[in-house]
Amino acid sequence: MIARTQRIGALAFLGLITALGCESNKTEVGGVVQEGSYTALATADNINLADAREVDLVEDMAHSRQNYEHRLRGLITYYNNKGFRHKALWAQRELDDLMTVKIYRYLVDAEIPGASLRPTDSIAAANALYDDGVNYMKQGGWRGLPLMYNTKKLKKALEKFNQIIREYPTSDKIDDAAFFAAELYKEYFNDNLRAVQYYKRCWEWNPQTEHPARFQAAVIYDYRLHDRDRALELYQQVIEVEQANRSNLRFSARRIKQLTENPDQPTPAEPKDA
Repeated sequence: MIARTQRIGALAFLGLITALGCESNKTEVGGVVQEGSYTALATADNINLADAREVDLVEDMAHSRQNYEHRLRGLITYYNNKGFRHKALWAQRELDDLMTVKIYRYLVDAEIPGASLRPTDSIAAANALYDDGVNYMKQGGWRGLPLMYNTKKLKKALEKFNQIIREYPTSDKIDDAAFFAAELYKEYFNDNLRAVQYYKRCWEWNPQTEHPARFQAAVIYDYRLHDRDRALELYQQVIEVEQANRSNLRFSARRIKQLTENPDQPTPAEPKDA
Protein backbone atom coordinates (compact mmCIF):
# COMPACT_ATOMS: atom_id res chain seq x y z
CA MET A 1 0.00 0.00 0.00
CA ILE A 2 2.81 2.44 0.90
CA ALA A 3 4.72 1.69 -2.31
CA ARG A 4 1.54 2.21 -4.35
CA THR A 5 0.90 5.56 -2.64
CA GLN A 6 4.47 6.67 -3.31
CA ARG A 7 4.17 5.77 -6.99
CA ILE A 8 0.85 7.55 -7.39
CA GLY A 9 2.17 10.68 -5.68
CA ALA A 10 5.30 10.83 -7.81
CA LEU A 11 3.34 10.18 -11.00
CA ALA A 12 0.88 12.91 -10.06
CA PHE A 13 3.80 15.30 -9.70
CA LEU A 14 5.12 14.25 -13.10
CA GLY A 15 1.68 14.86 -14.57
CA LEU A 16 1.62 18.35 -13.04
CA ILE A 17 4.97 19.17 -14.62
CA THR A 18 3.68 18.04 -18.01
CA ALA A 19 0.42 19.96 -17.63
CA LEU A 20 2.29 23.17 -16.83
CA GLY A 21 4.48 22.70 -19.86
CA CYS A 22 7.66 22.56 -17.83
CA GLU A 23 10.64 20.53 -18.87
CA SER A 24 11.16 17.49 -16.67
CA ASN A 25 14.91 17.33 -17.14
CA LYS A 26 17.44 19.36 -15.20
CA THR A 27 16.01 22.40 -13.40
CA GLU A 28 17.80 24.49 -10.81
CA VAL A 29 15.76 25.72 -7.87
CA GLY A 30 17.67 27.90 -5.49
CA GLY A 31 20.94 26.82 -7.09
CA VAL A 32 22.87 23.61 -6.82
CA VAL A 33 24.50 22.67 -3.52
CA GLN A 34 26.97 20.09 -2.39
CA GLU A 35 25.45 17.49 -0.05
CA GLY A 36 28.40 15.74 1.49
CA SER A 37 29.97 13.64 -1.25
CA TYR A 38 27.27 14.15 -3.89
CA THR A 39 25.61 17.02 -5.77
CA ALA A 40 21.85 17.43 -5.37
CA LEU A 41 19.13 19.92 -6.16
CA ALA A 42 18.68 22.56 -3.53
CA THR A 43 15.08 21.70 -2.59
CA ALA A 44 13.33 18.45 -1.90
CA ASP A 45 9.95 19.85 -2.97
CA ASN A 46 11.00 20.33 -6.59
CA ILE A 47 12.09 16.88 -7.70
CA ASN A 48 13.16 16.42 -11.29
CA LEU A 49 11.70 13.33 -12.94
CA ALA A 50 12.97 11.95 -16.21
CA ASP A 51 9.73 10.01 -16.74
CA ALA A 52 7.40 7.59 -14.95
CA ARG A 53 9.90 4.78 -15.38
CA GLU A 54 12.37 6.61 -13.14
CA VAL A 55 9.88 6.43 -10.27
CA ASP A 56 9.60 2.65 -10.64
CA LEU A 57 13.36 2.13 -10.88
CA VAL A 58 14.25 4.32 -7.90
CA GLU A 59 11.41 2.85 -5.85
CA ASP A 60 12.50 -0.72 -6.67
CA MET A 61 16.09 0.09 -5.77
CA ALA A 62 15.03 1.60 -2.43
CA HIS A 63 12.92 -1.45 -1.61
CA SER A 64 15.75 -3.78 -2.60
CA ARG A 65 18.13 -1.89 -0.33
CA GLN A 66 15.67 -2.14 2.56
CA ASN A 67 15.08 -5.83 1.86
CA TYR A 68 18.83 -6.50 1.77
CA GLU A 69 19.22 -4.85 5.17
CA HIS A 70 16.23 -6.80 6.56
CA ARG A 71 17.62 -10.13 5.30
CA LEU A 72 21.02 -9.46 6.83
CA ARG A 73 19.43 -8.72 10.20
CA GLY A 74 17.46 -11.96 9.94
CA LEU A 75 20.63 -13.84 9.13
CA ILE A 76 22.42 -12.36 12.14
CA THR A 77 19.56 -13.40 14.42
CA TYR A 78 19.47 -16.90 12.92
CA TYR A 79 23.20 -17.52 13.33
CA ASN A 80 23.19 -16.16 16.87
CA ASN A 81 20.29 -18.42 17.81
CA LYS A 82 22.11 -21.41 16.31
CA GLY A 83 25.35 -20.58 18.08
CA PHE A 84 27.29 -19.90 14.85
CA ARG A 85 29.03 -16.86 16.23
CA HIS A 86 31.60 -16.54 13.45
CA LYS A 87 28.92 -16.52 10.73
CA ALA A 88 26.87 -14.04 12.73
CA LEU A 89 29.96 -11.83 12.87
CA TRP A 90 30.36 -12.08 9.07
CA ALA A 91 26.76 -11.03 8.54
CA GLN A 92 27.14 -8.17 11.04
CA ARG A 93 30.24 -6.94 9.22
CA GLU A 94 28.38 -7.07 5.93
CA LEU A 95 25.54 -5.06 7.48
CA ASP A 96 28.03 -2.53 8.86
CA ASP A 97 29.54 -2.18 5.38
CA LEU A 98 26.08 -1.71 3.89
CA MET A 99 25.33 1.12 6.31
CA THR A 100 28.45 3.00 5.16
CA VAL A 101 27.70 2.76 1.42
CA LYS A 102 27.37 6.20 -0.19
CA ILE A 103 23.72 6.62 -1.17
CA TYR A 104 22.70 9.05 -3.92
CA ARG A 105 19.31 10.74 -3.52
CA TYR A 106 17.91 10.16 -7.01
CA LEU A 107 14.36 10.76 -5.87
CA VAL A 108 13.97 11.36 -2.15
CA ASP A 109 10.18 10.95 -2.13
CA ALA A 110 10.47 7.41 -3.48
CA GLU A 111 12.43 6.35 -0.40
CA ILE A 112 10.18 7.88 2.27
CA PRO A 113 6.54 6.87 2.89
CA GLY A 114 3.97 9.39 1.67
CA ALA A 115 2.08 12.09 3.52
CA SER A 116 -1.04 10.00 4.09
CA LEU A 117 0.27 8.07 7.13
CA ARG A 118 -1.35 8.83 10.49
CA PRO A 119 0.04 8.09 14.01
CA THR A 120 -3.07 6.40 15.40
CA ASP A 121 -1.95 3.30 17.34
CA SER A 122 0.12 2.67 20.44
CA ILE A 123 2.30 -0.29 19.44
CA ALA A 124 4.60 -1.82 22.03
CA ALA A 125 7.25 -2.93 19.52
CA ALA A 126 7.36 0.54 17.95
CA ASN A 127 7.60 2.15 21.37
CA ALA A 128 10.56 -0.08 22.23
CA LEU A 129 12.30 0.84 18.96
CA TYR A 130 11.71 4.51 19.68
CA ASP A 131 13.25 4.21 23.14
CA ASP A 132 16.22 2.41 21.60
CA GLY A 133 16.62 5.18 19.04
CA VAL A 134 16.57 7.91 21.68
CA ASN A 135 19.11 6.00 23.78
CA TYR A 136 21.43 5.54 20.80
CA MET A 137 21.17 9.27 20.10
CA LYS A 138 22.23 10.06 23.65
CA GLN A 139 25.06 7.52 23.51
CA GLY A 140 26.16 9.04 20.21
CA GLY A 141 26.68 12.44 21.77
CA TRP A 142 23.40 14.09 20.79
CA ARG A 143 23.71 17.86 21.26
CA GLY A 144 27.16 17.36 22.70
CA LEU A 145 30.61 18.50 21.64
CA PRO A 146 31.52 17.72 17.99
CA LEU A 147 34.64 15.80 18.96
CA MET A 148 32.54 13.52 21.16
CA TYR A 149 30.17 12.29 18.44
CA ASN A 150 29.91 8.54 17.95
CA THR A 151 28.80 8.15 14.34
CA LYS A 152 28.10 4.45 14.71
CA LYS A 153 25.69 5.09 17.59
CA LEU A 154 23.98 7.90 15.68
CA LYS A 155 23.53 5.60 12.68
CA LYS A 156 21.99 3.02 15.00
CA ALA A 157 19.52 5.67 16.12
CA LEU A 158 18.63 6.41 12.49
CA GLU A 159 18.09 2.70 11.86
CA LYS A 160 15.63 2.48 14.76
CA PHE A 161 13.64 5.54 13.69
CA ASN A 162 13.44 4.38 10.08
CA GLN A 163 12.47 0.90 11.21
CA ILE A 164 9.49 2.34 13.09
CA ILE A 165 8.30 4.20 10.00
CA ARG A 166 8.89 1.23 7.72
CA GLU A 167 7.44 -1.55 9.86
CA TYR A 168 4.83 0.24 12.00
CA PRO A 169 3.33 2.97 9.78
CA THR A 170 0.30 3.44 12.08
CA SER A 171 2.37 3.81 15.25
CA ASP A 172 1.84 6.97 17.27
CA LYS A 173 5.63 7.34 17.22
CA ILE A 174 6.05 7.84 13.45
CA ASP A 175 5.98 11.64 13.63
CA ASP A 176 8.47 11.59 16.53
CA ALA A 177 10.68 9.20 14.59
CA ALA A 178 10.52 11.42 11.51
CA PHE A 179 11.49 14.50 13.51
CA PHE A 180 14.50 12.93 15.17
CA ALA A 181 15.61 11.30 11.92
CA ALA A 182 15.50 14.77 10.37
CA GLU A 183 17.54 16.17 13.25
CA LEU A 184 20.19 13.52 12.73
CA TYR A 185 20.32 14.05 8.97
CA LYS A 186 20.57 17.82 9.50
CA GLU A 187 23.09 17.96 12.31
CA TYR A 188 25.32 14.94 11.79
CA PHE A 189 25.02 13.51 8.28
CA ASN A 190 24.98 16.68 6.15
CA ASP A 191 21.88 15.56 4.26
CA ASN A 192 19.72 18.67 4.01
CA LEU A 193 17.38 17.30 1.36
CA ARG A 194 16.49 14.28 3.40
CA ALA A 195 16.25 16.34 6.59
CA VAL A 196 13.63 18.75 5.19
CA GLN A 197 11.64 15.84 3.79
CA TYR A 198 11.52 14.11 7.18
CA TYR A 199 10.59 17.38 8.92
CA LYS A 200 7.80 17.75 6.39
CA ARG A 201 6.55 14.22 7.03
CA CYS A 202 6.55 14.95 10.77
CA TRP A 203 3.93 17.69 10.50
CA GLU A 204 2.09 16.03 7.60
CA TRP A 205 1.63 12.84 9.60
CA ASN A 206 0.71 14.78 12.72
CA PRO A 207 -0.36 18.40 12.05
CA GLN A 208 -0.51 18.99 15.83
CA THR A 209 2.98 17.65 16.51
CA GLU A 210 4.76 19.29 19.42
CA HIS A 211 8.08 19.19 17.57
CA PRO A 212 9.32 22.42 15.88
CA ALA A 213 9.51 20.68 12.52
CA ARG A 214 8.34 23.64 10.44
CA PHE A 215 10.85 25.95 12.10
CA GLN A 216 13.76 23.58 11.57
CA ALA A 217 12.80 23.07 7.92
CA ALA A 218 12.52 26.85 7.47
CA VAL A 219 16.05 27.33 8.80
CA ILE A 220 17.43 24.77 6.33
CA TYR A 221 15.62 26.35 3.38
CA ASP A 222 16.75 29.80 4.49
CA TYR A 223 20.38 29.31 5.46
CA ARG A 224 21.49 26.17 3.65
CA LEU A 225 19.35 25.80 0.53
CA HIS A 226 18.78 29.53 -0.03
CA ASP A 227 15.17 29.03 -1.06
CA ARG A 228 13.78 32.18 0.53
CA ASP A 229 10.23 31.78 -0.78
CA ARG A 230 9.87 28.40 0.87
CA ALA A 231 11.57 29.66 4.03
CA LEU A 232 9.14 32.60 4.26
CA GLU A 233 6.18 30.29 3.83
CA LEU A 234 7.38 28.05 6.66
CA TYR A 235 8.31 30.91 8.99
CA GLN A 236 4.74 32.13 8.60
CA GLN A 237 3.44 28.66 9.43
CA VAL A 238 5.60 28.67 12.56
CA ILE A 239 3.86 31.84 13.75
CA GLU A 240 0.44 30.37 12.96
CA VAL A 241 0.95 26.83 14.25
CA GLU A 242 4.12 26.33 16.31
CA GLN A 243 3.46 28.74 19.15
CA ALA A 244 4.95 26.73 22.01
CA ASN A 245 8.52 27.98 21.52
CA ARG A 246 8.70 31.76 22.06
CA SER A 247 12.28 31.94 20.86
CA ASN A 248 11.35 30.33 17.53
CA LEU A 249 8.38 32.70 17.20
CA ARG A 250 10.57 35.77 17.73
CA PHE A 251 13.20 34.48 15.34
CA SER A 252 10.59 33.69 12.66
CA ALA A 253 8.94 37.11 12.95
CA ARG A 254 12.32 38.84 12.73
CA ARG A 255 13.40 36.77 9.75
CA ILE A 256 10.11 37.37 7.90
CA LYS A 257 10.65 41.10 8.30
CA GLN A 258 14.25 40.88 7.09
CA LEU A 259 13.40 38.76 4.05
CA THR A 260 10.45 40.89 2.98
CA GLU A 261 11.97 44.31 3.59
CA ASN A 262 15.48 43.48 2.31
CA PRO A 263 15.09 40.57 -0.14
CA ASP A 264 18.52 41.17 -1.68
CA GLN A 265 20.40 41.22 1.60
CA PRO A 266 22.97 38.40 1.87
CA THR A 267 21.98 35.56 4.16
CA PRO A 268 23.76 35.88 7.52
CA ALA A 269 25.49 33.02 9.29
CA GLU A 270 23.19 30.21 10.41
CA PRO A 271 22.11 30.59 14.04
CA LYS A 272 23.88 28.04 16.20
CA ASP A 273 20.84 27.23 18.30
CA ALA A 274 18.53 26.42 15.39
